[in-house]
Amino acid sequence: MSESIQRLFQFIYTLFQISFYYWIYLLRGVIVYSFIPATAALWETTKIVLFQPSDEETKEIFRECYNKYRSYRGVSFAVTILLVLLQVALFYLNRSDLALRLAFMIVLIYLAALLIVNVVFVLYYFIFYHYHTKDAFALAFVTSFKKPLLSIAILLCIVVLYLLLYWNLIAFLAFGPCLFSISMSLLFRNFKHPFHHDATT
Repeated sequence: MSESIQRLFQFIYTLFQISFYYWIYLLRGVIVYSFIPATAALWETTKIVLFQPSDEETKEIFRECYNKYRSYRGVSFAVTILLVLLQVALFYLNRSDLALRLAFMIVLIYLAALLIVNVVFVLYYFIFYHYHTKDAFALAFVTSFKKPLLSIAILLCIVVLYLLLYWNLIAFLAFGPCLFSISMSLLFRNFKHPFHHDATT
């Protein structure tokens, strides 16, 4: 019984560690430049630490994973700015008196959801297939429509994380990132590449 409790606490501590290093590396790049590298490192670190146990420390694994994706800082900047612009547009549109406000909000929400799903697929193609940026985004866009159930599941996970953020900020900071990476790892566990050609490097 005591051993089971010890394992549970060790597991929770590991989750906290992964989330902690995610926030550290995210802030190091002032968020806009590190969003993609840090999130890719988060996903890969979770895969290694939880699903492929290693004797290496979590800190070192995260650092090595982050360094692999540092070259995507430009992509990170573009994606982050686009997400911010969409959120700002939604914020002001929600407070406007435009006659077509609802229609515009639906369009913006759809674009935001499509961007989020595409970013997740891009991360997947970066991590598991090492595609170039252009190819990853093209494949992600097509995959988001070829795999509608997976796309919906991704959005549901994001919604749950948003609810966690509003429910308890501390819980979100401590476990939000690792919950995202665990859920993505599980969702993509049996995912098959929708195209048959080999990945390019």
